[in-house]
Amino acid sequence: MKIKIDQTLHGYQNGHQLLMSSSQLSGDAKKILLVQSDLSGSNIDEGFKIYISGYPLATHYAFSKTWYADEMKRPGCVWTHTLLIQFSDLGKIPDLDQLLLYFKRPIKDKYEDYSTPISIEKDDLLNSDSIFDDFTKAIPVLDAVYNYPEKTIIYPAYTSLEFERLIIQVWSNQWPRLRRNFSFCTGALNLKVVDGVEFDLQIVPIRTTGSIEKQSSNSFIIGDQIIENENWISLFNTSSKNHLRKFLWFYGSDIKGIRRNYKPLIELYEFSTLKSSSFTLINNLVSNRFEDNEGKLIKNEIYNEGILYEFNEKEVLDYFILNDNSNIDKKYINQRLINALKSNKINVNEFVDFYINAKQDLISSDVWENISILPSDIINLFDRDSRLIPIFLKEIPRIAILVDTWKLPIETQLKLIEILENSLHVNWELTISSILESKSSVIYQFLRNNDQRAYYIIKIFNNIGFPDSPNIVSSIFANRTILKDFIRKNISVLSVQFCCKIFQYLNYPELNSLGLDSSYWKVIYKKVDDEQTRIFASCVLLSFGFNRKVSNPALIVAECFHDVYYYAKKSKIQYNNWQFIPIDATEQDEEDSLFLFFSYLFSPKKADVPSWDYCELLIRTLVNKFIKFHWSQQYFLDSLKIFDTTKSALSYAIGFKKGRKFMDEILFNIDKRKIQINDHQVQLITSLRRELRH
Repeated sequence: MKIKIDQTLHGYQNGHQLLMSSSQLSGDAKKILLVQSDLSGSNIDEGFKIYISGYPLATHYAFSKTWYADEMKRPGCVWTHTLLIQFSDLGKIPDLDQLLLYFKRPIKDKYEDYSTPISIEKDDLLNSDSIFDDFTKAIPVLDAVYNYPEKTIIYPAYTSLEFERLIIQVWSNQWPRLRRNFSFCTGALNLKVVDGVEFDLQIVPIRTTGSIEKQSSNSFIIGDQIIENENWISLFNTSSKNHLRKFLWFYGSDIKGIRRNYKPLIELYEFSTLKSSSFTLINNLVSNRFEDNEGKLIKNEIYNEGILYEFNEKEVLDYFILNDNSNIDKKYINQRLINALKSNKINVNEFVDFYINAKQDLISSDVWENISILPSDIINLFDRDSRLIPIFLKEIPRIAILVDTWKLPIETQLKLIEILENSLHVNWELTISSILESKSSVIYQFLRNNDQRAYYIIKIFNNIGFPDSPNIVSSIFANRTILKDFIRKNISVLSVQFCCKIFQYLNYPELNSLGLDSSYWKVIYKKVDDEQTRIFASCVLLSFGFNRKVSNPALIVAECFHDVYYYAKKSKIQYNNWQFIPIDATEQDEEDSLFLFFSYLFSPKKADVPSWDYCELLIRTLVNKFIKFHWSQQYFLDSLKIFDTTKSALSYAIGFKKGRKFMDEILFNIDKRKIQINDHQVQLITSLRRELRH
């Protein structure tokens, strides 16, 4: 949709006059435009060489921009470009500052651009999200313009540009009838008047404020007053721009476009944003501010059961339901009661009060089937009286996933659990999550006798972390069948905390009873980051490997042997952890009678090892286990992660026949590239070759 805007250009040519127009102007319009387009005062002010003005004509609104014409020899000359907007189009432009784009300062003697109307595509006009660029800056202007509607508002400034956008935004937020009557000037060097009426809002140079105030018959100066941010003003900072304007455009359409009507209309908008409104206040506001023949649209909303305001329907229902009104149709009472609840004119507790206290048979039991009550309200009803629970049987699964449900008295919670267990389509994972979040003791209902719902509890704790309650955690890890099932299904996503808790809450036999194979234990062990827990875990898992209590035991031995050796060397392994590990430090055959030359890398080992020498006992057990059970030689080398452990293991192995044979096989497989060696093992393997050649 296009908007056609006529334009005029005024300037100096043997006196100030009309230089070009895109349409024929009436005589009255010409006179007003000629006066208003001239310099707004007798003396120019440096900060006010460019300014804008807006004022109504008979059929159009004149929006103009004035430039001081420095290029003219005659002082006091100006150019003024005026846009003539039809009243019917003024409300179609969302933000009137868009019109600033169409002002054009003329070039002397080149006026053809002003001879034809401007055509604007409505869809091309931008519409900002905010009502004001700077709400704080707008407060004194809003206060002055609308709290003093009968006065001329004078705003002293240093430049005409200081408040230009603000003034246009004030103008833009008026409904169309008020827009067309509102007048302003951002560069009033003298008091601006049109047809004997002072402009509503005038920005004036600070130095001339006093003289302009004297020229006005009834003015208000915006100065240093302390202004309270009234509720109706705050709405401009908190409201949706589109919502506010929609209200003003619709309900202002049959209200006079005068400043006096703006504040009450905004206050009526404020009432419409509230969940409940005072009928008395709104009635007084409308009857005192608007004349009988105006505001019919807003009055219809107030007096004819419109939807704009929420009055206290409870008072009406009190009268219908709790008093003797035998002549009132029961169906009407029931429907009005339902409508009141659906429209939030009464709350659920009030609804229940009506239901319980009404005369017998006045309110039908079918009323519950026609309403939708928020879960939070149903929870409150359960808290109030658990006898109401059967009424909401269909709602129970939805109620169960709310945290507040599980803050009700424990007796009510247990009753809900009983109902849930006999209900279909219960989302137990979400329900249990809410129970846990509420810290309800009813959670223990699912932690007994390997209840399958404990699976969801474990899943939740794995995802969000375990609670501080040792009792709950202990109960979780007591469900070892479900614990094992969860680990198998979720091994790739087990949390660090969960992996630590496994070793913190289960003892050796309990860990063994999980029946996990080495691949699972390897993943779990890698995530254990607490040292004390890791010491215990490494000893347990090494024991599982040495005792062949897991499938592929060499895998878990290779994973945790080095850690156990390290903790033993640092004297961090307590006896109760050490006793898990089966020590096999006895050589499997007699020493070879052949003379062996031991290099500086390898030294002969004593047959006996003292019980306190954990490190040597571990090394010998490792070698003997791999030889005895024919475990993977690759896992053997992988167990020896540092130079010292590799050296000790090789030194021990070459001291007896089976050990040397084992080493020969390792060297053979290294040559065949069937097994890989670590960087630190290269030198030791080279020396080993020399030793075995002797």
